[in-house]
Amino acid sequence: HVAAMTAAMAMEQALRDAFEGSGWRVELKEKFTLQPDERFNVMVTLVKVDEDGLETSAAMSRLRAIVSALASKSLSKNQLSAYAGYLKNHMSLLCTSPSFWTEVIAGRQLYGKDIVTGYSAKCDALTAQKVQNIISSLDKSGKVEYITTKE
Repeated sequence: HVAAMTAAMAMEQALRDAFEGSGWRVELKEKFTLQPDERFNVMVTLVKVDEDGLETSAAMSRLRAIVSALASKSLSKNQLSAYAGYLKNHMSLLCTSPSFWTEVIAGRQLYGKDIVTGYSAKCDALTAQKVQNIISSLDKSGKVEYITTKE
C-alpha cells in the first residue's frame, strides 16, 4: 500500500510538471480494490484547458513517455523521504477520524486486511525499487485506457 501510494504521488507530480504550460490539466486518481482480487488502479485524465495547447496525440505521447521514463528510473532519496513523510502525516490525520476507523475495522473483518498497524515502519522501509516496480507494472500492464476531455 505504501509503495503504491508513493508511485501514484510520483506519477502525479511528474505528469503535472510535464504538462505545465501545455494547455492540458492532469487529474490522477488511485483506487485499491480487494474483491474479487487485490488490485491497484491509477486513472489519469487529461483535460484540455487551452485550445492553443498541444494536440491530443502529442499530449498522449507525452503522457506515455513520462510514465515510461518513471518506470525506468528510481526516485531520489529526497523524493522518497518526502513522500514517506507525507504518507505518515496523512495516516496520522486519518487516524483522528471515527469514520476512518469504521472503514478500517470493517476491512479487517471482511477482508482480513490491516493497513494501519505498523504503517510508520512500512513508510520507513519504503524503497525506490519497490516504487519503481509498481510504476513499471502499471506501464507494462497493457491495460491502460486513455481519456482526454475539454474543460
